[in-house]
Amino acid sequence: MKRSAISRRTPFLKMHALGNHFILVDARERPFSPDLATITEMCRHHSGIGAEQLLVLTRSPTADAALDIYNVDGFKAEACGNATRCVAWYLMDLTNRETTSITCNGRTITGEIVDDLTVQVELGEVSYLPTHLDVSSKRWGSFEHGFAIDVGNPHLVFLADHRNQQELATVAPSIQADPLFPASVNVTLVHRHPRGGLRTWTYERAVGFTAACGTGAVASAFAASQHLLMTDPIMIHMAGGTVS
Repeated sequence: MKRSAISRRTPFLKMHALGNHFILVDARERPFSPDLATITEMCRHHSGIGAEQLLVLTRSPTADAALDIYNVDGFKAEACGNATRCVAWYLMDLTNRETTSITCNGRTITGEIVDDLTVQVELGEVSYLPTHLDVSSKRWGSFEHGFAIDVGNPHLVFLADHRNQQELATVAPSIQADPLFPASVNVTLVHRHPRGGLRTWTYERAVGFTAACGTGAVASAFAASQHLLMTDPIMIHMAGGTVS
């Protein structure tokens, strides 16, 4: 791997899950405490390494590792499903085990190998955000009746077959700036997929559209199970691939 000036100081891995791509720094033996400027430069695509998030592993007294997730703006994210899958694969590959555990933002997440290219993680309890009732009655442009869902990070899900990705791109920034979401929010548009399951597009905080969003997939499946009466397993189709 060609090493940049940043990598000469800090060993890292570049990983992705369904095109959702990350920089991973294992700081369990060699401490690494990046400031905001370092995070934004590392994640910058043309002058840095390029990533949608920076992942930093530290020691955990109760799990194989503790995970901190940083968005491209330098601020911490509470959770990321695809990032957790990458970290789980890394830890299991490193230890030659088929299971692992990770602590992230107060949650303990378990991971296991399904096959050589597939990792499954258990992200924990999913619930509605406290603002759900206020959110469900609000309208942003042509988007209404959204479901505010907590998957460890905040999501707003629209089950709206009649809306499209371009329309979501127009309205998502104003939704993310709404006082109903003091920490901003990931916004997902959901369609029923013609071959079964769901097709989703997620406009993520600090990034915009990504090829895949693991927590967005979980939030979408939760909304569909509650309001479309779908049952497990629910296939979620995204630009980068499919999860269930």
